Amino acid sequence: MSKATSFSFLVLFTLFWSCTPPMFISPEAESTPPEGWENTGNINASFLSTSRSIGIPTNTGSPSFEVTYIASASNIDSLHWSFPGGITNDSISEVNEVVQYNSFGTFDVGLKVFNLEDNDARLYENFVSLYYQDNWTFGSDDQSWTVTGTNASDQDFERPIIDGVESDNWVTVPYTSGHEIIAEKNFTNFPSNNLEIEFFYKMERVRQLYIDNSSRSTSPTVTASNTVYLNPMTATASYTTITTPVTYPGARRFSLLFNGIPFWVASSLTEDRFERVKLSLPSVSNFTLGIKKEQSELYTRKLLYPYDYERSSYTASSTVASPTEDTDGDGLINRRDPCPLQAATDSDPDTDGDGCPDSQDTDDDNDGYYDTTEVANGANPLMANSTPSYYINHLRYPYVIHIRNLTIKVRE
Repeated sequence: MSKATSFSFLVLFTLFWSCTPPMFISPEAESTPPEGWENTGNINASFLSTSRSIGIPTNTGSPSFEVTYIASASNIDSLHWSFPGGITNDSISEVNEVVQYNSFGTFDVGLKVFNLEDNDARLYENFVSLYYQDNWTFGSDDQSWTVTGTNASDQDFERPIIDGVESDNWVTVPYTSGHEIIAEKNFTNFPSNNLEIEFFYKMERVRQLYIDNSSRSTSPTVTASNTVYLNPMTATASYTTITTPVTYPGARRFSLLFNGIPFWVASSLTEDRFERVKLSLPSVSNFTLGIKKEQSELYTRKLLYPYDYERSSYTASSTVASPTEDTDGDGLINRRDPCPLQAATDSDPDTDGDGCPDSQDTDDDNDGYYDTTEVANGANPLMANSTPSYYINHLRYPYVIHIRNLTIKVRE
């Protein structure tokens, strides 16, 4: 072999060796327990615990919760626990250990057990998870939501009754809260990295509105009254019923605020299903969360007053001795004359032609409304096509918001 040939072979071999990829290491090999925590024998390093997933409703980064652990093997001569991130009040060599956790996050638990014949060791990564879970309280204390907005109050948020018990993880904003509402809560000293918020929500259309007629305006102008809504379960036929539109426009209805800035918005109705929302939070340890329900659109509607009475034929007065005679001479025999003793005149006409002069008739135009009702509400009591009406403001696109299971967790 010539020197040139040898040099070429050496160059090719060097290039081949330098381009060889590194050895592949399987995920199983990379995720093996740390040295000293492998399962090594027939004795079993198993244990029981009172809790694994723990939701705490405190909005500070210093929660406090205890978990009790019990080594469950029956043939142990000695043992050794490991609780990174936890605090024990005694040694870590007892069968029963009570561990206190004072921060949100996930925590490992390890156990080594020994007897005269064998030993075993187990390390359970992320065995315990401590996270924030909201309990939907509203008021003035530090752990409650503070409610603001136009005409807003704590009563705008209702905790539903489920199986006879008020829910701790579910809150509802009813359609009767048509104004803007913002509920805010401050969070302090939380871990500043890897936080994520999760909740479920449902926005459903209200198909019909039942309105209390007593809420109508007494003014004949377009000055509308604020509508009083009635529970559909107690509504009767005398109430005004309004069917809402089937299709709602896409508009911001519900949003999540971070330090007052919207960072998630919902506009579409979900009807019967809950939607899951999972978001990463900015890397700050002190922040304010807000839940905002936008002000609903109002619709001004003109409605007729309900009739004062059911219109029907008058009956003659029983005081007239001869029902077949025409005492007042108006062409109607007494038994068919609502006013048998007094006939209409030029100065006291019978506008509706029912046989009773206007001075004696409570409804001169026979439209179902008393003259007093029409005069009080701007209608003409002598014209049947002039009827009293009123105006109401009601929700044009009413909907209900449900929010449940709001949590803040530190990602593993």
